[in-house]
Amino acid sequence: MTDPNNPYYRWLGLSVYGRPDYYTLLGLRTFETDPQLISAQGEQAFLRVQTQHGGAEEGSRQQILQEITAARACLQNPAQKGIYDQQLQQYYAQYGGSQHGGAQHGGAPYGGAPYGGNAGYAPTAQPSQTNPMAPAGYPASQGVGYGAGPGGVGSTAQAAPSGSEAPVQVSGRGASTAKRAKSRAKGGGGMFWVSALLGLLLVGGAVGGFVVWQSNQQAQEVADADPVAPVSPVMDASTDVVELKKAKKPLRQPGKRPTAEELAGSIPGLGDPDERMEAMGEMPKPKPPVKPQPTATEKKQLQTTIETAWRQLAAKNFGAAQATLAGAASLNKTDQGEAEFQRVDQLAKNLVAFQKAIDSSLEKLQGGEQLQVGSTDFTVASKTATHLVLRVAGQSKSYELANLPEGLRRALALYSLAGDDAQKKLVEGSFLLFSDIADQGHAMDVWKAAAAQGADISSYIALADEKSRYAPSRRGAAPVMTSVEDPAATPESTSPAMVAEMNGESSPVIQLGQMLTAARQALVERRPDDAQRILAEATPLAELPAHQQKVARLQKLADQVGLFWAAVSEELAGLTADTDLTVGPTVARIVENRADYLVIRVNGENRRYTLADLPAGLAMHFATEGLADDDAQSKMIRGAYLLVAPKGGVERAAAMWDEAKQAGADLGDLPLVATDNYNLADDLLVQVAVPSDSSLTAATAQFQEKWATAFANAKRASDHTELAKKLLSEGKSIDDDAQLQFVTFRYALAEAAKGGELPLCNEIVLDWAKRFSIDPLEWDLKSYQLAAASEGALQQERVAKYALTLAPRLLKAGRRDEAVTVAETAAVAAKKARNKGLVEQVEQLQQSL
Repeated sequence: MTDPNNPYYRWLGLSVYGRPDYYTLLGLRTFETDPQLISAQGEQAFLRVQTQHGGAEEGSRQQILQEITAARACLQNPAQKGIYDQQLQQYYAQYGGSQHGGAQHGGAPYGGAPYGGNAGYAPTAQPSQTNPMAPAGYPASQGVGYGAGPGGVGSTAQAAPSGSEAPVQVSGRGASTAKRAKSRAKGGGGMFWVSALLGLLLVGGAVGGFVVWQSNQQAQEVADADPVAPVSPVMDASTDVVELKKAKKPLRQPGKRPTAEELAGSIPGLGDPDERMEAMGEMPKPKPPVKPQPTATEKKQLQTTIETAWRQLAAKNFGAAQATLAGAASLNKTDQGEAEFQRVDQLAKNLVAFQKAIDSSLEKLQGGEQLQVGSTDFTVASKTATHLVLRVAGQSKSYELANLPEGLRRALALYSLAGDDAQKKLVEGSFLLFSDIADQGHAMDVWKAAAAQGADISSYIALADEKSRYAPSRRGAAPVMTSVEDPAATPESTSPAMVAEMNGESSPVIQLGQMLTAARQALVERRPDDAQRILAEATPLAELPAHQQKVARLQKLADQVGLFWAAVSEELAGLTADTDLTVGPTVARIVENRADYLVIRVNGENRRYTLADLPAGLAMHFATEGLADDDAQSKMIRGAYLLVAPKGGVERAAAMWDEAKQAGADLGDLPLVATDNYNLADDLLVQVAVPSDSSLTAATAQFQEKWATAFANAKRASDHTELAKKLLSEGKSIDDDAQLQFVTFRYALAEAAKGGELPLCNEIVLDWAKRFSIDPLEWDLKSYQLAAASEGALQQERVAKYALTLAPRLLKAGRRDEAVTVAETAAVAAKKARNKGLVEQVEQLQQSL
């Protein structure tokens, strides 16, 4: 038996009695020649020892690692391996032992030969022999124990011979061959008698065990055949002592569990194992407590409570509705009544949470903070106890906190609502159910979007019908925004140079602008029905011809977008479940489909979409399939969708509309809708005459004194651009000093040109022209020439690009010479920018002039 303290057995599982040779140490066949196998086995042996925790035996572990390292280095070096193999052969030839280890003859891969024949073991009769297991130059072990040398006996360190020297030398006084043979004969006789004695012991033990087992089997068979109930012994009065004998329990066969028949026969009262559960009858089950049924009074009270709560919700009195419902929570209800109560109660809780989120957002708002409602960005100017002042497009707009626009309320609520996206959509849909401008179907769309994210909307589906029964919709006008004097607002918060103040006379114009903005946003949010309804209400408010044209263009856009989604819905309804859907390089499997719902399986997972969240690429694919690809009307419809799609844009829409026009479509003025501005208050501005140069002297000095520091700090192009934006906002807000306003616009234009932002220059010119009778093209040309004076490559590229639009406008206005000059300047700028494509575009522009 291998000693468990043997380090070779402890760390490598080798059953050896001395120090093994390198081949046995690495688990290899003796004299293995495959270098790859040697490398792999060496790595495996090293890792096997290295990954174990040494603990108290860390010293032996390190010793084994050193020996494995030495073995790998020797056997992987052909020269050292040859020398080592020669020494090992000489050792086997001189001292005996197999030259082919256990693995070669089918033995254990780490096993060694028996005592006296182990390749790594030398007879103990040679106490001072050199260790043949190490290569030339490897020192013999000087320790004791298993690692001290063959047989565990310490050996004298001697240098191993090289490949050209004599065989391995043993200690000087070796025994003769005859003595060694005699010694082996004596040892062999002793081993024979020991083996014979062990064999007799094993045979005797086996016979005795069989006899005991057989007697146990017979005793158990007798007990099973005639079980007798134990009888308690009774002590007789005449007997001093009664000897009690314990009945021996039948012994069961080791490793065998008693069967049901054995237990039934040996244990009284256990019962018949053949009896079946069916004969015992069914166990009685506990019955649930009887639910108390509501009385007629309770039913009427519950119905009255639900009706009252619905009216309070419709009146936007959410907290009162929740309190009303809380009073009926303890009433006995029918199952139907309980379900209806739970639905309206959850609705009230959602609306209370929505209102609390709005209040929380208002409390956190501070001046200068940015908000986004749809695609419009706002800046918080100030907030009082009753009003919120927002600044947008250079104007301050004041809202009553009690009458905030619906879009702004939704943005504020979503900013602070708790929960994941699905929970937020459930709350948002609850609010939209009572919206003044959104259709009820929009609330259902939002709930479906929540369902696509894993929310349970089963209790929300019936709310739309219940609302129609208890609180039918009464559409109201959109909240009116007015520009009011606010104590915390800046002095320039009112709009400048208007025909009339922002009062009752101008409120229809402002309301029209808000409704057109809401309609455009509804198209962006994929609510074409809401957009159509808002436009129907906005049309009577358009009195000015310019406003009527904007309404007409937006109406045409809404019609085209509606046709786009109709085509998508029709294509969705026509799909077949369990078929493949190929969109570009992607192949998906259709799982479920309706006109407004699609489930596909992609990459092993299901993806659910409604019309509200269908990816733009899929929507365009279905629309293209449903519409004729090369039809002019189809291109016009798809161009309208690209204009309002978040990933579309004006450029992609314009390109599609150009293809539609080339195919014969009559676009009319539809492309102008891309740049329509619905801040209609600017349409109330009146132009005034350009002030004389002499009248601008004082205003110029006043302006320079105020902005001197800002001009001094503007060093880079981006600094000039930011300063231009501030001056534009300042100029638009001035309403009581025409000279100062004119000077502000002029300096704003100059700073934008220095920054190279020519589109901003055009915006400044347009706002300037609304207030003063200037020539827009003249000032566009001046800003272009100022921007062209910059030598930067980026600035020159912007100059060349802007010329592509400025030159045609000059040519259209009959100013051909100026258009040619602009094109020549652009040609030089394009070369400085080193933009080959831009150079070619400018050359084409020059040829067209």
